[in-house]
Amino acid sequence: MDKPNKEELESRYRESGTDDLVDLVAGGGLTPEAKELAHKELADRGIDYDVYQSEREKSDAAEFIAARPGYGTDPDENVFARLWQGDVPLPIAFWIVYWVGGFVALFVGAAIAELSGLVGGFVLISGGYTVYSLIVLWRSTKRYQGPNVWRNGAQFFVIIAWISFILLLIEMG
Repeated sequence: MDKPNKEELESRYRESGTDDLVDLVAGGGLTPEAKELAHKELADRGIDYDVYQSEREKSDAAEFIAARPGYGTDPDENVFARLWQGDVPLPIAFWIVYWVGGFVALFVGAAIAELSGLVGGFVLISGGYTVYSLIVLWRSTKRYQGPNVWRNGAQFFVIIAWISFILLLIEMG
């Protein structure tokens, strides 16, 4: 297939919708000459490419947030409440909230039990945090938009963790 000449490109760009033309420029792959012609066509329509693309990205972000209740909640809201709502990316819920937070809760609970002699303090803190973090993790999977394998894997993990937690509580008496 021959490379289109300038006139063919100008004609093709004139017939293109604005969004299609902006997508073409944003997608890359155009020769510098073709990109210049696309920008010229947009300018002839009274459109500044950078401003248009920026406004469109803002609109896309607003639609994304509106379609996902809980995302985009007030950043000043209590962080624990935002976590409770699942308003945290799945990798953060899994690695930071569940694993890192779980180890911190485990050590804090163990320290309280050691200092006070109350095993119940350990169970209350580490067990309570486990329940909280599993709920956070489960709710984060509901909002996750990435590959299903990660969402399904995290949900399977939460189910196994709940079963293990309940069996541990039964064993403790």
